[in-house]
Amino acid sequence: MCPGTRRRRGGLTTLAGVSSKGVWSAAPRDAAALWTLGAALAEKFPPPRVVLLSGPLGVGKTTLAQGWLSGLGVQDRVKSPTFDLVHPHAWPGGMAYHVDLYRLTPAPPPEELDVPVPPKGGVVLVEWGEPWRRYAPCRVEVELSWPSPEGEGRLVVVREVGVEGGWS
Repeated sequence: MCPGTRRRRGGLTTLAGVSSKGVWSAAPRDAAALWTLGAALAEKFPPPRVVLLSGPLGVGKTTLAQGWLSGLGVQDRVKSPTFDLVHPHAWPGGMAYHVDLYRLTPAPPPEELDVPVPPKGGVVLVEWGEPWRRYAPCRVEVELSWPSPEGEGRLVVVREVGVEGGWS
């Protein structure tokens, strides 16, 4: 397990099937289901945590992040940080940082945006997060695409990277 990370008891099998390689997928049909999935993932992957979100423009990265942050207990409005780059949010357990790297080429390292990676007890959610893989050897990667295999909604694939033993 990566230093400082905790896992909740119980597997993600209550949400969907888990492969032996620790890759989990879901096919939320609409934005409400995607938001709900984000809240459920916040419970399954408690802080400290770095979460890298990827997928095409408009697929729902911000919606999933909104659900995730709400699942942590963030009370304030969560909006896309596309133009501000970083939105810090206080929650009962510490700080959460919602980052958007879409407009940044090349993406700066986390310290240039005053984002603690690894987070000290908090959560860092990064939209368009692929460039920060090298800064977070222990992370959760969430890839969104559409349509789902059923031809509607989205496909969401979740991988926990850098954690020995796979899913809890």
